[in-house]
Amino acid sequence: MDIKLLAIPAVVIIVGVIVMVFLNKKGGRSASVAQDVMKNYVREQLPNMQSANLDVINLLEDTIDPEHIWVVAYNDSGMFFIPSTSNPFTRSIKRYEEGKVDYIPFSAITNKLVAQDKKKIILHLGDIVKSFKYQNKDCFGANQEQELSKFIKYLSN
Repeated sequence: MDIKLLAIPAVVIIVGVIVMVFLNKKGGRSASVAQDVMKNYVREQLPNMQSANLDVINLLEDTIDPEHIWVVAYNDSGMFFIPSTSNPFTRSIKRYEEGKVDYIPFSAITNKLVAQDKKKIILHLGDIVKSFKYQNKDCFGANQEQELSKFIKYLSN
């Protein structure tokens, strides 16, 4: 076997490790950047919410291979679910074309379950059940545990 053939997998592994280290470092430095980007994005997508006091978080669909994230903007009256895609390299969020914005008034939620061991949030809206996954890191790789605990507290009220 030629030694040059062994060099190709070694180079691929080295490049992969370098990319992983780079993304981890970049994610650690992007604390609150995703929050600011998501708030600006929500105000861009929902012009009538320009002056509203909103908190934001990103969730995933409860599927094996989610196609997009949900940017969730919430306040005392309800939640807006905006289907979106994020790019951690450019730190940008854009609208997922195949989805529509959903608004769920807080009064329409008949039952809510937060399974912290499975990292799932399940909302019952009458006969309709919506299930989401959450992560401890936001769409740009920074820690979002504080925002998660605030959102879970919001759901438990």
